[in-house]
Amino acid sequence: SWSPIKDNNILSTAITSDEALQGKVSGLNLIHRSGALGAGSNIYIRGLNTMNAGIQPLYIVDGMPYENSIYSTSLLGNYFSNPLASIDIKDIESITVLKDGTSQYGAKGANGVVLIRTLKAREPETKINFHLHTGVNFTPTELPLLGAQDHKLLVSDVLQSTGMSGADIMALPYMNEDKPVLQPWGYEGNVDYYRYNHNTNWQKEIYNLSYNQDYYLNVFGGDEVAVYALALGYLNQQGILKNTDFQRFNTRFNAEVNLTKKLTLNANMSFVFSNKSLVDEGPSYNRNPIYAALIKAPFMATHVYNQVGAVSPVIEDVDVFNNSNPYSLVNTSNRTNSMFRFVGNFEGKYQFNSHLNANAMIGVNFNKEREKLYFPSRGVYFETLAMGPVDNVSQHRVDRIFSIFTEGALNYNKTFNIDHKLDVRTGVRYQMNKAEDDWGKTANTGSDNFKSISYGDALYRQVGGQIGNWNWLNIFATVDYGFRDKYFLNLTSAADASSRYGSDTAPFILYPSASAAWLMSGEEFMKDADLFDMLKLRVGYGLSGNDEIGNYTGVQYYVPQSLLGNYGLVRGNLVDKKLKPETAQKLNFGIDAALLNERLNVSVDLYQHNIQDMIIRIPVPRETGFPYYLTPAGKMKNTGVASSLKPRITQS
Repeated sequence: SWSPIKDNNILSTAITSDEALQGKVSGLNLIHRSGALGAGSNIYIRGLNTMNAGIQPLYIVDGMPYENSIYSTSLLGNYFSNPLASIDIKDIESITVLKDGTSQYGAKGANGVVLIRTLKAREPETKINFHLHTGVNFTPTELPLLGAQDHKLLVSDVLQSTGMSGADIMALPYMNEDKPVLQPWGYEGNVDYYRYNHNTNWQKEIYNLSYNQDYYLNVFGGDEVAVYALALGYLNQQGILKNTDFQRFNTRFNAEVNLTKKLTLNANMSFVFSNKSLVDEGPSYNRNPIYAALIKAPFMATHVYNQVGAVSPVIEDVDVFNNSNPYSLVNTSNRTNSMFRFVGNFEGKYQFNSHLNANAMIGVNFNKEREKLYFPSRGVYFETLAMGPVDNVSQHRVDRIFSIFTEGALNYNKTFNIDHKLDVRTGVRYQMNKAEDDWGKTANTGSDNFKSISYGDALYRQVGGQIGNWNWLNIFATVDYGFRDKYFLNLTSAADASSRYGSDTAPFILYPSASAAWLMSGEEFMKDADLFDMLKLRVGYGLSGNDEIGNYTGVQYYVPQSLLGNYGLVRGNLVDKKLKPETAQKLNFGIDAALLNERLNVSVDLYQHNIQDMIIRIPVPRETGFPYYLTPAGKMKNTGVASSLKPRITQS
């Protein structure tokens, strides 16, 4: 089954295009990864269908696949790159979600397919649309936490449970409440009194009221030979965490040119630049400002106080509990992520006659992402490393992915004797991907004014990265047959080859499917059934694959290793040479009905997914040097019911 979404997105205020799916498709569960701007969502179509392979659907934008696999690792905890953040939702004309019947996409269709079509000009008439919106982001409701005095009582109870006496506890600088008094020989009392006697609301120190603005312009036009659509956009979304934001500049150009009466050329191009100021959202109390604000003692302050209670501009350092200063994490650290993406394709279509046509496409997808992180010397807790103490940290990462996609297809459609309609499509797809992820880390640059990794102590420098290349070949054929506009049959098959297969796996894996539908409301015996304006029954069964199993999991490889100053190569993995994509066997029964003059549309689907060859981890003896190896020996069953109810109250 499939679900189309055709909304007028020109008025949408969504930041990323995946938000357009929220609550629009039955059986689709959308979970936001975090509250970070542009972080995107994890999308599950009809549940979870794997344990160790990729879980996200395949995105097809204007006929080109968008790689949604994790080919790089962010330096920031819990941050994942979102490819759909590069598409302005106002550029989207329609979205179609394929829940089953995805065999046409072979080894990439097991988790469902999301087809996105961007704006196209329909007629040569010039049209200009402009959209502007601005908004206010309010601070979130604060979590109830202990105040300073209650927190001290809690600390006192904890210390007493360790065996400390009351006198020893009250002698601690953060528990001693004797105000310092200046005497001729110096200060008498607790000289740290003004450091440890505050009532700081750390949540207020990291959150703030923020604003956002979005500007968008599109132009449609052309003549009898060519039509075009041009779109420009600028987004500036500020976060509720201080000094976080998401800025995006995007442009898109789509055109259709009639070169001859039979030959048409389509061009789709987009360029996007975005810049994000983020925060670490992982389980790190020393770098995650939200986490730090929840555990930081409220009797501490953001800045240093002297013996007479005067505040200085110097930021307070790590406290006695080794907790970072949340104020420092959001105000003095740098955490930027910038992204460049270009996507373009050209498609030619030749019409041989009224029944037969051919099309060929070639496209390029290039994405480059850069992260820069710097954590200063004051206010941030660093663990001591083997080479020595850490004063500040500088990190830098760059990842790139370059994809070339080609597709060629032959299409035939004809109506025979009015009652019979036949539509046949066959073709081949090929995708080549090259990805690289490089990072560098260092510490102790000597001054917070020197933030580049080149200034770091050579003893602390670390470098790393990974290279991932993979290819996909898909040969497909699909046949649609309709009889009297009441009985429908679809047969689809795809044969896929991939560089991710094990060496002992067959070079091509077959993924067939079949589905049928019966428009019951078109039968004579349903003419007197006034309850239903439309009633359709559907059934389908098909196979599709999930090849998100790693680029080199099925290939034996070696990695460099040093021992006592000698360098060599050692095995990098244990490999199952019969590794292959997971296979999803999808069975679906569905019913669609329209009632009350089509004011009420109901759809119910009963589905069952049987996952074969599921990738699982098999423990191995420690003598091998590895904890486990991956093999396609698992199974999973996923059964459910999906329903949708779409009322239309007014007739437009």
